[in-house]
Amino acid sequence: FLMIRRPPRSTHCISSAASDVYKRQQQQVCLDYCKETGILIKDIAIDIGISARNMKNYETGQLGISCSYLTPNSCIIIYTPDRLSRNGALALQFLNIMESKNIDVHFVKENIVWNTKTASQDKMTIRTILNTAEYLSDQTSERIKTTIARKRKEGHYFGTPEYGTKIEINSLGIRKKINCNIEQAIIKDIIKMYKSNLKIFSVKSKNYNNILHSLNTKKIKKRNKDFNKNKIETIIRNYINQSNDCLLYTSPSPRDLSTSRMPSSA
Repeated sequence: FLMIRRPPRSTHCISSAASDVYKRQQQQVCLDYCKETGILIKDIAIDIGISARNMKNYETGQLGISCSYLTPNSCIIIYTPDRLSRNGALALQFLNIMESKNIDVHFVKENIVWNTKTASQDKMTIRTILNTAEYLSDQTSERIKTTIARKRKEGHYFGTPEYGTKIEINSLGIRKKINCNIEQAIIKDIIKMYKSNLKIFSVKSKNYNNILHSLNTKKIKKRNKDFNKNKIETIIRNYINQSNDCLLYTSPSPRDLSTSRMPSSA
């Protein structure tokens, strides 16, 4: 954050973009605007990787964090309304909250300041931009969902493969989920240690600690991250040794976890 103060007015400069280039362009335009209007900057908050479609940037992003300590007579500088949100109703709710707190919201590209004195025509301009942004976002979402549905019918796998599997593109260009031999070997070792240790330890936590210690000693990681007891427990729950040392992936129901019956997914 860039911390520059000038009482009684402070500025919170918001810039959000998917690409670094566009992000830098937004930020520079906002900085130039502040320089031209004589507004000094208190903070620069950049939300990357947090969706503005449903105002997640306000719920969990830098926008929400910074707005929590803004005081009356502060202002927020945003490049254009669709950088704030692509949900018209939630964006207007945010603007009305800022207005009630006497915090001005400047939209640089449109040269409009949203506050209690904003002309109805200017507010209509902002509403129109927000509604258009939401419409375009909905269209994009529909296209993506349609494409994913079509590709799934063709046999493509979407999502992050669970531990023990990986994604591979076959000769037909289909994205398939297949077993990962390295991870399957680690899973097999964990199951082997679990069964062996059950004969020694009757307390679950001690059993998992024993397995965890063994994995850490061997410097074995779970996709570049350290194993923990929760990860080990998930593997033990999802992979069941059937016969001939064959590991079958299952998705157990709650009753499977509380009884010794054969899992419903087996």
